[in-house]
Amino acid sequence: MDWKQFERRLFDAWELAFRQWLADHPNQHVYALAFHEGYREIDEVIRLPWLAVNSLEALQELQGTEDVELQWNPTDWRWPNIDAVDATSVDDLETELNDEANRGSQKQWLATEKRFLSVMVRISKALRKEFASNAQTTKEIVVYLSEEVSDFDTLKRCVPKRLFDKYFADLDPKPAIAPPSSTTELMQRYLEAPWNYKEEILQLGDSAIDPLIAYLDEQHGHFAAGLLGQLGHGNPKVITVLRSSIQEKPRVAGACANALFDLGDKEFLITLIDDPDACPHIVRAITRGLKQFEHHRLDYRLVERFLNDGSEEVKVMIVDEIKPGSSFDDIQVADIDEVLRGLTSEHLAIRQHAVMLMACRGLGSKAGKRLLPELAKQLQDDNANIRRLALLSLKGWKSAAKPYRDQMWALKEDPDRKVRMTATYVFE
Repeated sequence: MDWKQFERRLFDAWELAFRQWLADHPNQHVYALAFHEGYREIDEVIRLPWLAVNSLEALQELQGTEDVELQWNPTDWRWPNIDAVDATSVDDLETELNDEANRGSQKQWLATEKRFLSVMVRISKALRKEFASNAQTTKEIVVYLSEEVSDFDTLKRCVPKRLFDKYFADLDPKPAIAPPSSTTELMQRYLEAPWNYKEEILQLGDSAIDPLIAYLDEQHGHFAAGLLGQLGHGNPKVITVLRSSIQEKPRVAGACANALFDLGDKEFLITLIDDPDACPHIVRAITRGLKQFEHHRLDYRLVERFLNDGSEEVKVMIVDEIKPGSSFDDIQVADIDEVLRGLTSEHLAIRQHAVMLMACRGLGSKAGKRLLPELAKQLQDDNANIRRLALLSLKGWKSAAKPYRDQMWALKEDPDRKVRMTATYVFE
């Protein structure tokens, strides 16, 4: 793919669209352009964003005053999507971008996404430069790529620092913090919004523990519990506080149970499984290791223990926690042996779970050579839902699953209606 040509053509298309808009709206003075509503799904589609425009006159009409308050959410603007003059060209560029993203591995998709975002930042800067002196724009016109509300990094890359500080600094969920006089003062500032300063708090290490323990009683104490679950390894005080909080602090009981699981205190959690108030928290904690793999290795043994010998109530809750449709992180290469063992489990809930986890193409081709043949075997499983999930997981491997397409295609004639429908979807 010729990225320089792609960027030039995309810039030209949007420049032409804005020039045409200015010609059609001669009495408007634009203070901002924003690219927004783009969509990206890893390993799948990258949709080009809309180009939104707003003017001082639109705000004056809306707010009923000439001394307007500038708005920065493009979905609320008068013109959230101006049409491209050469729509066919833009569609062709989107097709070219997706062909590049999906021509190889997941690593290729991620690299394409990163490069595309850099292109959008440069186009934003170039459009501002092109129109900064236009008679129909303000002297401080702002042009930017609007990602999620919390993504101020992209915004900062698009907008000159002077204008960012003037218009967006108060909206930044993570403003710059002046050098503190002490760690205590720094923690006080971080704990005003701990969800924005997770990494900074973790970097403080043990000095953050006591302030976090005190914060458990606050409205957002569950953030503190989660951080203690990462900082408290080998710290008896943290373990003691988290244990007592499960029963004494209902607001953070679930977060404390999760933290204890993260700290490896599983046997204590098991002692609370028969407590009707604590039980739901304990079940969610012990299934945590089947959902989040950044800090956990996949291990079915504890869940198998309860599926074998636990109460019917506990079994139902466990199955509900890991059922198809639940949210899971991608497994790591180190988890492959356990996920393959899960395929042989006597428990349907675990077999289904293992099949779902095997959809992770990001593990790479070497892992695929181990996983795909085993996934293909599940296409012949006696359970219809296993067959259906195996189809979906194989679809996630894209071209790597081509050797199994005949087996997958055969399921369009499966006796189960849902399996047939899934096979039809896979081959659309």
